[in-house]
Amino acid sequence: MLASVRDRGFEKLVLLVLMAVFAIGCATTAPPPPFAQLESVVRGNRLASGAELQGVRVTRADAGIATAIGMGLQKGDRIVTDSSTEAVILFGDAYQVILATDTDITILNPTIFQKIGRAIVKKLKEIREKFRVETEYVNAGVEHTEFAVSVDRASVVSVVVLEGEVTIESRTQAWASQTIGPRQAATVRSGQLPSRRERLLPADIDRTFGWARRVEAVALPAAVPNLSGLSLDEARRRLVGAGLQAGSV
Repeated sequence: MLASVRDRGFEKLVLLVLMAVFAIGCATTAPPPPFAQLESVVRGNRLASGAELQGVRVTRADAGIATAIGMGLQKGDRIVTDSSTEAVILFGDAYQVILATDTDITILNPTIFQKIGRAIVKKLKEIREKFRVETEYVNAGVEHTEFAVSVDRASVVSVVVLEGEVTIESRTQAWASQTIGPRQAATVRSGQLPSRRERLLPADIDRTFGWARRVEAVALPAAVPNLSGLSLDEARRRLVGAGLQAGSV
């Protein structure tokens, strides 16, 4: 009888140990918190839905996962847009990244590696943490600005700054870092110094950022501010500040 009681006690002890080990294992294998979030998927002039969401392909640990609006994105995730689909990714509430069609990036937080395609980076609020876009030859770092990075199939990198400043650096220290200011651009080819454009024309800006404005208008509709009691000039100023355009009066 005593032996039987001891055996049951030993079995309970073993069971408790196994449960503790299982609990620890579950805790250590829990997924880390997301670094970013897939905010929107756009196809043409509308939000994508259903099977169209798979026009943004997400790969994690070499395995594809189903794309869903609002899904968390982890460090190391690869995001690829197809020839008909664009995407908006939020990094917390501080940075917004808009991906054009045929774009391939990997999330490194708070950095992305851009293999090919076009991306617009916009800072949404003032924080200390910098955001960087890395490419094969060039890193572009930002503190407070909106800028565009494109990488073509010949690995030519173009950086265009709309507002603020961006610092570009050679990944191989082939040339000294340079600062690109508002409405300026730089083009970098392998083994060559950056080619600078000091003042872009409005048409150049429209070509670079126009597609992203369309995506924002579809994915993130701007709220119309209250214009009651304002002068015409002030009303127009507030509309422009909200990303809208005044119509006829």
